Amino acid sequence: MRRGRPPGPHALYRRLAQRLRDGLATGRWPTGTVWPSLRALAHEHRAGPITVRAAVEILQAEGWLEKQPGGRLLVRDPNGIQSATHRLVVEVVSGFLDHQLRTRYGKQIQDGLTLEVANQGRALLLAHHWRFTYAAPASFENLQAHGVLLWGHFVREALRAFERMEMPVVFVDRPPEAWNMHSACVDNEAAAEEATRRLIEYGHRRIAFIRQIAVHARHTDPDTIERQRGYERALRAAGLRPKKEWIVNSLSNDTPASPAFRALLSGARRPTAVLAVDAQKAILVREAARQGGLHTPRQLSVACFQEKDPEHPELSGPRVDFTELARQAALLLKEPKRPTQIRRISAVWAEGQSIERPGD
Repeated sequence: MRRGRPPGPHALYRRLAQRLRDGLATGRWPTGTVWPSLRALAHEHRAGPITVRAAVEILQAEGWLEKQPGGRLLVRDPNGIQSATHRLVVEVVSGFLDHQLRTRYGKQIQDGLTLEVANQGRALLLAHHWRFTYAAPASFENLQAHGVLLWGHFVREALRAFERMEMPVVFVDRPPEAWNMHSACVDNEAAAEEATRRLIEYGHRRIAFIRQIAVHARHTDPDTIERQRGYERALRAAGLRPKKEWIVNSLSNDTPASPAFRALLSGARRPTAVLAVDAQKAILVREAARQGGLHTPRQLSVACFQEKDPEHPELSGPRVDFTELARQAALLLKEPKRPTQIRRISAVWAEGQSIERPGD
């Protein structure tokens, strides 16, 4: 967790939020009245301004308070008709949802989001299009929704627009980098470090890493960056030096005949094992090895990240419960916008038939 106020149920700001919620429920502040200032609440409850602000943000997220022009807050009925948009969660996908749902990964992510939003008694509004990679939906903040879930790759200009929104915004399956937004993602470094260590324990000393480059979003995939750090850390811990020529950038339109794969698998000092960021890259490199006359896994072992209940169970590597990851992302919408929180989902190693001790 990042530094900030504690997330536990007994944190001071949560206890204060409950006291204020009880007062709202009993009619101390009737619907339509102006909410007291932070200073007045801090004086009454003998609490610091940061604690009071965090408690008030919880009530806003729950629909008890509505911000008006000029910054004042009005008391609302969270169960009334006027609160319909405040019960709305908007999921923004940087692409077309039908394309995402063709994969098991995509189905697991969407299942987790849909189930948890429904569990919270909220409605889910889907906004999916490739143009959202570059810009937030027009007039988006006018919805005054409960929160936003971001799934996919977004350029910095779009992320800046989401970051400025007053409602909570959560990255789904993406590390947050330096953005002030919540995130639920894979514990990438730990999983990649364990996978590389297992390859080393098999006897591999020449291990390559296949990266993912998101060209349309103009950056390296953040998960890839973290996984590379774990890969390099495991090599150094074993006294091995990561080689630049064994760290391969792969694009979404690569084929087994792509020059990057051919160059990686040629020569006497080629790698004997590969860790790929996902199953698609693993399949490509395995086919490239076959076309180059190499036997897998005897001459080239392959490991990769995959979802739980994967499409390619024969591939060894870290497995991730993406349904649970997505559920945790939706749960973060219940948290105040500040401080930002990161929830890491651990991967579980699964042994397939794609790894052997290095052969000739």
